[in-house]
Amino acid sequence: HGPRAHARVAGLDSCTIADDLRTSLMHTRPQTHSGDPWHAQSDSGHPPIGSIQQQHCQLWSASSAMTEEMRDACRKLVITPPRGERRLSREQFSLRFPSAIKDGRLSNELLRGAIAELSPDDLQCVLIIGHAFGFSPDHLDALCQLVGVDWHHSHEDVVSALDKLRSPQTVEALFEATQWIPKSLEYDGTRALAVKAIWALGRIPGVQAEAKLALLARSSNPILRGVAEEQMKRRPM
Repeated sequence: HGPRAHARVAGLDSCTIADDLRTSLMHTRPQTHSGDPWHAQSDSGHPPIGSIQQQHCQLWSASSAMTEEMRDACRKLVITPPRGERRLSREQFSLRFPSAIKDGRLSNELLRGAIAELSPDDLQCVLIIGHAFGFSPDHLDALCQLVGVDWHHSHEDVVSALDKLRSPQTVEALFEATQWIPKSLEYDGTRALAVKAIWALGRIPGVQAEAKLALLARSSNPILRGVAEEQMKRRPM
């Protein structure tokens, strides 16, 4: 009830909430001699909103930080040839890093922590955990946002994660993956990212995905056009 209570809500999004509150408070709270109501003591004697934001951001960073030990363990989760085995089992990983797993799947907090740090290596490790343990609908927003940014090099892994979720909410992000080429994939003349995204669209039911496939089937790019046509033929009538 009131700004202070709202700043405590939502855990992961507390920093964003606090930023929004600051904007509104600039127009609603009386100015102090410093001219900054954000750091002023409230009339009720509670800590200012800014200190609440700082505490939440610190808690978030601490609980979502990836250590070098975890990075090394993540790499061992990757299935490698020739036997197709992991050097570290899922059970061993979850026992060593229980906070990385929630309800048997990747912790959403860990994913958002890697995004907050804009760390390509940490994001790659987090996605390895996700592909080993699974993704959940809680990851949808973050994964969709990762499709169109260029600070990381895991776009194909992101699209694969969206493919596993097979949600109509991913349609726009998957279509976006067909419309641009990240710097890390500029060398790829086969358009592997776009092809993977079209396959994922083909597995999503509904008219929205079908409309995007129909649009791609008219693409001037022969690779995209051919894959989209193939996916449309496979869809149930």
